[in-house]
Amino acid sequence: MPRNIPFHDYITQRTTRPKLSLLSLPNDLFVDLIFSELSIQDILYLRATCKTLYALTHQPAIWKRLLVNYHIPIHPLPPSEVYSLGSLSGFEAERLLSRSIGIHANWKSKTPRIFKAWRFPMWHPISSMKIAPGGKYLFASVCTNVNKYALKLCMLDHRVKVAYPIAILDVGPKPYNLDVKYMRCRGELGLAVTYMTRSPRRRRDADVNVSEYDDGPQVDFPVPILYHLSTFHVPYSALHVMQDPRFPPGSREYWDHANQLPLPFVSVGGVVSRSRFECTDMDEIDGEPYLVYAQGNTIVVKNLHSQGISHFNCYALVPLEQSTARSYAIRAIRILPTQRELLVVRTNDKNTRHPVFLEVYRIPCDGEMRDDGSGPPPEAKARSWNSIYEHGRILQVRISAHGLPHPRDASVHATRKHHAEPPPVSVYMVVEADNFWGTRQYRLWPERVPTAGVRDLEPMLSFTEAVQLFEAEAEVTIPLTDLQNLLPDSQDGVNLEADTVTSSETGTPAPHDAMVVTGTPTPNTASGTNGTPIRASAPVPISETTFRFPVRGDNVSRIAYQLGAPERIRLHFLPGVARALVYGTDPEDRTIAPSLKGFYAYTDHFRPPAPDARWPEDGAWRAAAEAECEWADAAMAPRTQKDGALAVLPILGVRQMHPFHGGVLAMDWEDCAGKLCFTSGQEPGTVYMLEFAPGPTEEKDGHRVPLPVPDVDQEFRI
Repeated sequence: MPRNIPFHDYITQRTTRPKLSLLSLPNDLFVDLIFSELSIQDILYLRATCKTLYALTHQPAIWKRLLVNYHIPIHPLPPSEVYSLGSLSGFEAERLLSRSIGIHANWKSKTPRIFKAWRFPMWHPISSMKIAPGGKYLFASVCTNVNKYALKLCMLDHRVKVAYPIAILDVGPKPYNLDVKYMRCRGELGLAVTYMTRSPRRRRDADVNVSEYDDGPQVDFPVPILYHLSTFHVPYSALHVMQDPRFPPGSREYWDHANQLPLPFVSVGGVVSRSRFECTDMDEIDGEPYLVYAQGNTIVVKNLHSQGISHFNCYALVPLEQSTARSYAIRAIRILPTQRELLVVRTNDKNTRHPVFLEVYRIPCDGEMRDDGSGPPPEAKARSWNSIYEHGRILQVRISAHGLPHPRDASVHATRKHHAEPPPVSVYMVVEADNFWGTRQYRLWPERVPTAGVRDLEPMLSFTEAVQLFEAEAEVTIPLTDLQNLLPDSQDGVNLEADTVTSSETGTPAPHDAMVVTGTPTPNTASGTNGTPIRASAPVPISETTFRFPVRGDNVSRIAYQLGAPERIRLHFLPGVARALVYGTDPEDRTIAPSLKGFYAYTDHFRPPAPDARWPEDGAWRAAAEAECEWADAAMAPRTQKDGALAVLPILGVRQMHPFHGGVLAMDWEDCAGKLCFTSGQEPGTVYMLEFAPGPTEEKDGHRVPLPVPDVDQEFRI
């Protein structure tokens, strides 16, 4: 005790001195030093302790730092500077991380579920829809009047209205087979949308409404038909102005502001033909926008900037008799921009015992292969191919998006791990054989190669040697039903189960909605498709590498599931980038809005091939990403490879939703953001949006929910 101070005064000073605590530290010390050492899980735990830390953990600097340093892939963003790291709000950064971790954990959990459900009006009956990559925009084909149709553009992450239509384009005939991509057209970034329409070929048949017929290929029209393929571009500058939150949608200020804006839709290409367009794809190759479409066995490549067109036929590739080769039809295509190649899937519907072909063709330069009209288009040999035997009728073929970064991305993606591995490209099929319905997945894992010369890699086998390999494979083809007696259980991608799924705890049969694995991966045989061996060459820095997707070899896996239900269900794939959704309908239901009989979260949880040892960064990134998601995976109880019966699992609560009882008119799935949009037969003018990933929520004034926080993102608002 100090001298000359009475004892009672000393005791009083000791008891009235202010107490020091953690919250007495400066806020900058929390944000810049303490929070920089914490994980997402730690910050969320701190947020739940008190109001002071609740407010501090919403600072934009915290979530931007986490966004840049984390290894988990985030969903696509418009590749614009509006979504760059400097312009991104803390709310958007937190939502990106929350959705990426949440959808990853939820989709592979044993109980995948819905986190949020929204509904919003479109004011017109909807016939089809397509969500833009990243889930921020939706295009819908709507009927505005008798035999009159239009395209509506809707924003899905609107701050004020959650979702709201922001533009409309009158089309005339009914648009179908919509596709949407972020692309640069005429030097400006925006949304490119392509769609198909049809009309009577003769003027005297103008009164025949061909839009009321089904969009499938088996339709017998009463009059000759013209098919139209149209492409429009919506500049992102116009989108940015139309979604200005200073003008609440529906208000007088909003309509006054919207009426002053020019029409955002700009036509960038159109094709009219007497032949049906089988499938289409769009992408940027070397900074140029390209549209690719198939008609029969002919591939047409069109540069949307120069309008240059190239044609080629696929007949010459297949090492079969010419009559057999001509019976093959193109079922799906996908542009692989880094290697300037086109992935093509062809099947033979006339003979189900003939193999399915995965083929890769080089995309010709503008006008390199022209159709002069004097004869058939020139034939092209595939640079690589793979023959697959599926004993059954293939009802549907879909290819997932490639997931490669945008070539001129100005968003926050350019600041993150730009050279990290993209997700694999998957070919999904629905097969009907022996009174069961099954799914097939052929996973093409990306292969890292030096950027220089990636397009010059030649096949390791000559065409003659490739034909001999094909004939050898055809001789040893084994029916699918015999695989269980020949293959060991330890092979990668194999999980052989009985036709009836049983519970590991009770041994009782699983619900009829469960599926079981009955297939095998593609054998790792000598490849006739991979390029010249490069593993012995000197390594290059990872910044000088890119990725290619081989269709044969160690990077290809076959994953097969069989529906374990006694009832017949027609399966449908909605592929995304890394996660697919499967739904079932009654095969006898031919109505325009078939009723749902199953809804499944499709998960590929089989081991990927080992990363190339020359670039150890790939292995480090994989391990870091898995470690960053461990806490979320543990919280949602993930299913593993041992749970073969749970690999394709029903989604909780979807079939019980009231809107699904009236059937489904239109539906689309965006897996990166975890959004499912659909329209029911009961409410054809209303869109329902289900979110399968958790995320933060804010009010109209920028305050957070459930507890209000001052608008810390005010400087990032428009």
